[in-house]
Amino acid sequence: MKYLDAKIDKEKIEVVCFSDWHAGSKNFDEKAALKLIEYVNNNDNVYCLSAGDLTNCATKNSKSDVYTSMNPAEEIEYVCSKKLLGSIDKDKWLIMVSGNHGNRTTREVGISTDRLIAKELGVADKFVDHLGLVNIRLSQNSFYTTIHHGAGGGGTFGAKANSLDKLSNIIAGSDICIQGHTHAPMFFLKQQYVLDKKHCRIIDQITYLVNSGTLHTYDNSYAEEKMLKPSCCKQAIITLTSANNTFKKKISIRYEI
Repeated sequence: MKYLDAKIDKEKIEVVCFSDWHAGSKNFDEKAALKLIEYVNNNDNVYCLSAGDLTNCATKNSKSDVYTSMNPAEEIEYVCSKKLLGSIDKDKWLIMVSGNHGNRTTREVGISTDRLIAKELGVADKFVDHLGLVNIRLSQNSFYTTIHHGAGGGGTFGAKANSLDKLSNIIAGSDICIQGHTHAPMFFLKQQYVLDKKHCRIIDQITYLVNSGTLHTYDNSYAEEKMLKPSCCKQAIITLTSANNTFKKKISIRYEI
């Protein structure tokens, strides 16, 4: 677990959540990725994070097809190129976490491809192995954001939602919880009560639970082969707005390709 601090002297920002691209696979939607990267690069108030599985990391022991995918080294070079993530200013990155596909190489040969991607992009200090909490501090408010790639299966939307809820129970009091893994674009709000020991009170806490989505298409994929449900190819964009004299701080979520 790792805590990061991101101080941004702005009233309002957007955060594009990259995850589950599986770049290197024949099913990676490069066109959609380029559109989102262009949006980050062309707007001063737009930042980004990664919830893992940016590359496919097919190995001889994995379910992914090594004959139709790039090898892991080629994938790292590809995703970090100036065509893709290498074009993004490193100051726009808030946090990056590892994914289960990248963890394959960690288990098999002790080398984390996700860590290598972060290093190549110049954001090794913003990389987290598994579970991270980033405090996104705007001009007047903090937005505490828990992020993990996600774990476990689940073919139904209920199972995917339960996985998100499980994440929200690890660090109590987060404003936002983000995960990927299930490829299902979804978000919902959770109300819970958090004990504030410093001020001797109970806080009514609303947490936004967000699945970041995927850019991995369905046709001729592993999911189609195994008769799994297709997922919408979209990525979450979270808007954070500081409080003013009229409104409290605000969080909103949408999905774009």
